[in-house]
Amino acid sequence: MKKTTFLKTLGIFFLVQATWVADFAGTPYTLEQCKQLALKNSLKIKNGELSVDAAAETKKAAFTAFFPKISASGNYFKSSKDIFNLEIPFMPGMSISMFDRATVLAVNIMQPLFTGGRIINGNKLANLGKQVDEKKLILTKNEILLKTEEQYWLLVTMDEKIKTLDIYSAMLDDLFKQVSDAYKYGLITRNDVLKVSVKQSELELNKQRIKNGRHLASMAFCQLLGIEYDPGMELTDSLQPAVEPQQYYVNNEQALKNRAEFELLQYGIRAEKLQTAIKRGEYLPEVGLGASSFYLNAMNNDGIYNTAVFCSVSIPISGWWEASHILKEKKIKEKIAKNTLKDTSERLLLQMQKAWYELTESYKGIALAKALVKQAEENLKVSQDGYRQGVVNLTDLLEAQALLQQARVQDIDSRAGNRIKLLNYLQVTGRYETRKR
Repeated sequence: MKKTTFLKTLGIFFLVQATWVADFAGTPYTLEQCKQLALKNSLKIKNGELSVDAAAETKKAAFTAFFPKISASGNYFKSSKDIFNLEIPFMPGMSISMFDRATVLAVNIMQPLFTGGRIINGNKLANLGKQVDEKKLILTKNEILLKTEEQYWLLVTMDEKIKTLDIYSAMLDDLFKQVSDAYKYGLITRNDVLKVSVKQSELELNKQRIKNGRHLASMAFCQLLGIEYDPGMELTDSLQPAVEPQQYYVNNEQALKNRAEFELLQYGIRAEKLQTAIKRGEYLPEVGLGASSFYLNAMNNDGIYNTAVFCSVSIPISGWWEASHILKEKKIKEKIAKNTLKDTSERLLLQMQKAWYELTESYKGIALAKALVKQAEENLKVSQDGYRQGVVNLTDLLEAQALLQQARVQDIDSRAGNRIKLLNYLQVTGRYETRKR
């Protein structure tokens, strides 16, 4: 009876455990899926898209300046005395009084014919503003996508390191069994057993640190993607073999033209020139053609209707005194924008060259890391053979195992680092995939 109850309890335990594992099983994510989630849920991107929409409305509003301006007005007044009072000379004591109240309705239409180029340049400036916001949106997407890839490969790197630690842990466990048996038969001292035990404790601590780091990185990654935290998030992409950097090389001067930052600076120069043109237009004559239709009722009758056509010319004479100074100020700002473009262009070229050097160095680092792994594996094999033959002590064997673990970690870091350096190089040379999206 007790045996049956125990088996039932054991069965329930395994069922609950299986259910718990299923509940917390992570969802697999590809790199592309993560990119799509980041683009979809990023509030910075949403704000950037709203800015583009707002700029589009500004552009539409500027276009309406080409059309006539229509206004309507209505007035009614009543005075305490008659406004019009006429005495009749040949009839003493007789007078005509009227116009103590009036109703006036008017509709005016004004079509601008010449405004010194302010309307045309204003439309160009509004269109330029929309292009600026579109370029800024590209930069924002690039920033989000690059950060997504960096965090993705960081998590993949941590997973790879945990795997190597598991292999290292299995090696130490096997060695601990060997030294425990040897100690039992009096072949070694207890100190050798403690040496392996200390290494196991160090390994567990390092493993826990990486797992904790992985946990925090997963939380930050889920936040970046705009999704609920998934404690068992599984990343399906793995680090692929590195490709020769020369395949990605591009001339820096040519790549400079593809940088959104460079285009934004060019837009800045154009914006300053348009603002100068708009300001100059404020000091030029303004010509408009208008029409006015009005209704007047001042004598409590049916009133009268009338229509007038007129031409309006406005010349800002007093403004000419300040015009020369204001326009000189605008010209100075144009020069500042050009100098900024030149200075920033040099900085961007330097950034590209630096990214290229880092990419080529990281590629060479991969070959070095692989060579170190191969050397460490051979060194461990020799140490293991020597330990079995009694010519290598336990301390040297533990060191050989640790060196192999370090080499494997370095190999992982070198491959992940090369991937990040490649992404960075593509980014700074204006060839990131955002432009296709």
